[in-house]
Amino acid sequence: MKWLINACLMLVLSFCISACGRRDLGAAWSEEVELASGELIVLKRTVSGVGLGELGGSGYVRTLKMTLLVKGSRTADPPQMFEAEDVIPIIFDYDAASKEWVVVATMNDCNVWRKLGSPRLPYFEYRTSRGVWRYVELSDSMIGKSANVLTDIDLGGEKPYVEKSEKMHRNKVSAERFGSVMKEWPFNVNCQ
Repeated sequence: MKWLINACLMLVLSFCISACGRRDLGAAWSEEVELASGELIVLKRTVSGVGLGELGGSGYVRTLKMTLLVKGSRTADPPQMFEAEDVIPIIFDYDAASKEWVVVATMNDCNVWRKLGSPRLPYFEYRTSRGVWRYVELSDSMIGKSANVLTDIDLGGEKPYVEKSEKMHRNKVSAERFGSVMKEWPFNVNCQ
């Protein structure tokens, strides 16, 4: 009888650990984004992911998919929706010289870095060509630029509208590599 009680306790404990260890997460919101030109645009964003973690641990969020959609711009015709898996956008801008929309993103884990060709820095650049997004090598001009999109995302449910001032305050608590495009690997990210 004692073995049956122990087996039931182990089953209940296993259920609790697995329930606490994995959660489906998602959020949708609009946010103000200031382009390099000074224009303030509104992006409609979505994120879906899976929260993983140990019982009592800090947890980890593996992003599955993020989207960004420009609601309107005076600068240029908005591009098609940006969709990416397993990367976290930190910059959304318009390059007036090349007439291209630009997204710079970073990663949540080293598998993404390897999948995208093991670039020298943990950042990935996407540009539009005739409105269609394509992955390109990180431009030197992006190094040192500060994040202008929300990086401290509440995956349990984001506010419907995030103003620029609130976003800048919230982004300060994000990991260093999310705050700007760093010129060297952050000390806590080492995939090599």
